[in-house]
Amino acid sequence: MIRRLAALVLLLAAACGGPSVRELPREQSRYDALNITGLRGLRDARALLASGHAEEALVEISALRVEDPECVYLALWQQEAEISARGLESVWPGSGAGTPASSEQEAAMEQLRATWRARAESGGVVELVAAARLEQDPAAARALLERAAKLDPKCAWIPYARAFLAAQDDDWTAVQNELGRSVALDPAHLPTFWLEAWTLARGGDPQAASLALERWAERARGDPRIDEHLVQGAELDIAVLSVIVGEPKVAREWLDLLESELPGESRALCARACAEQALDHIDSALKLVRAAHEAAPNALLPLVQEALIWEHWKKDPQQAEEAWSAVLTAARSSPELGALFERLRARVVLDREAKAAAKPAPPEGAPDTP
Repeated sequence: MIRRLAALVLLLAAACGGPSVRELPREQSRYDALNITGLRGLRDARALLASGHAEEALVEISALRVEDPECVYLALWQQEAEISARGLESVWPGSGAGTPASSEQEAAMEQLRATWRARAESGGVVELVAAARLEQDPAAARALLERAAKLDPKCAWIPYARAFLAAQDDDWTAVQNELGRSVALDPAHLPTFWLEAWTLARGGDPQAASLALERWAERARGDPRIDEHLVQGAELDIAVLSVIVGEPKVAREWLDLLESELPGESRALCARACAEQALDHIDSALKLVRAAHEAAPNALLPLVQEALIWEHWKKDPQQAEEAWSAVLTAARSSPELGALFERLRARVVLDREAKAAAKPAPPEGAPDTP
């Protein structure tokens, strides 16, 4: 049924001329632009960072910031080098392993936040936007962005950051409003285009989302300003969207391309499991989600996927109940943004099963209830 509906959506979209996804201009604002020397320097610094030489990377990026003090990307990569030097997890979307931070790590991150708050006091728009990025308290982040807006209301990073915060709060009206402001200020802003594509997928327009993600990934791939995990995540999303619109073989092609970049990566295994499910290879899908769980024991997605397989494809209520219990246990301590939703979903399923088990059997010969 789902595949027939997906095919109908595609047919209707084709009849209407396809999804409306805006083009991404080439022009760059002063907050984004780097010349050839700056791009090469950032690429070299990131290579140092990737190889575990965070302090050396920090020296290189600090020097680049002297040459281009208004480039927001350089400030964000300076933060990433400082984060890595402290043994902390990246704060780029999709980069963290989802492992709860220790008290020592929390203290180190709070110290870094304090450092950037101090820089923001004597700095400008770039420092304020970067400081807001690290804030754990959304109200504190918004206060920093408000100060940045007073200094330069035309900086697209400010409404983009507000849209990101609104997405975390599940306020989708605010997300759309802020994205509209960011696009009006800078139609070429890459982070805004990425968040636009992500919201299209969330809003139930998989074909438009896939097209937008493809355009964004094509532009962002190989750009040293953009974290490669974000590009890989977009390509994984394209694979999953291909499954949703009834093209699992296309999903496989995307995943095959990503295989060398993400060997054994949990989310890639989950995406491949989605494709296998769509092709009715349920046992293969189950093996893949279990491998995904082994690759990332703290991630919720593999556990949820396994529970869904047992419930809807294998139709084994006992195994499904055990799997949803595992989801509930993991969600209680998970730092993932979706943990609350998954906890509620697991709780609903388990309560439903408990009520069904407690319900007395109807007397023999009684008619079924509607």
